[in-house]
Amino acid sequence: MNDEFDLQDLLRAFLRMEFPDLIHEDPLPKVASSSGRIDFAVRGKKIYIELKVFKSESHWNSTMSKDIASKIERYGRSHECDLLIFFIYDPKQAMREAASIEKDLTNERTIDDKAFRTRVVVAPQH
Repeated sequence: MNDEFDLQDLLRAFLRMEFPDLIHEDPLPKVASSSGRIDFAVRGKKIYIELKVFKSESHWNSTMSKDIASKIERYGRSHECDLLIFFIYDPKQAMREAASIEKDLTNERTIDDKAFRTRVVVAPQH
C-alpha cells in the first residue's frame, strides 16, 4: 500500500461483498457553503466510513486528530448517518496510543439533538 487511494481500493473490494449498495466518494450536502465527500457510504444502513493513513505522531497531533474531530462534527449532523466509522491504517504500527485513541473516540454522541455512534479502528496494532 502506497497511499490512501490504495487503501480505498482494497477496502472497497471487501466492503462490496457485505454491502452491495456501497457508494464510494459519496458527495455530502453543503454545510456553511462548503461541501465534502465521505470515502464510503452505505445509505440503506446509514453508515459512513472514512479512511485515514497514519504517518507520524506529529502529523496526528497537527492535522489528523483535528480533521477527525471536524468530520465527526460535520458528518454526525447528517440524517443519513447513524454510524460513523474511521479506519486508521498504521502500516508501521507507530501510533503509540492506538488503543486509547480507539477507546476515546468510539462512543455515542448527540449533536443538535441528533444521535449517532462513532467507531474508530486503528490497524494493525501490536
